[in-house]
Amino acid sequence: ACVEKTVKDVSTPWGWVGYSQGCANAFRAESMMLQGTPEQQRLMSSFRCRQLLFSAANGSAHATCGDWKLLRALVDGERFLKRFQASMSAATQNLALDLLQNALSSRLAYAVLGSVQSLT
Repeated sequence: ACVEKTVKDVSTPWGWVGYSQGCANAFRAESMMLQGTPEQQRLMSSFRCRQLLFSAANGSAHATCGDWKLLRALVDGERFLKRFQASMSAATQNLALDLLQNALSSRLAYAVLGSVQSLT
């Protein structure tokens, strides 16, 4: 979103410089714009180059550790909630699942969880 917002203000050909995990993030933004709406694709028409400095685009410890921590948190959360399953009504369980689904489907959750992943 920040890349797209910045590119809208640029009237000349442009490129990006990425450092470490920023390379993977910039590739992701570039990919999303190329596959996005016609307006987003038009923004990419003046794109000319990219410079990668110590790229982590091929995977990094950030993504591996982030995946592991996220998985552990989900497993621990499930174990914690499992003990309440027998004492909660079906309606309460459905409400909790709906709230969790809405939280994980939010724009913020998408941005946080999506930034954990590298391109590989």
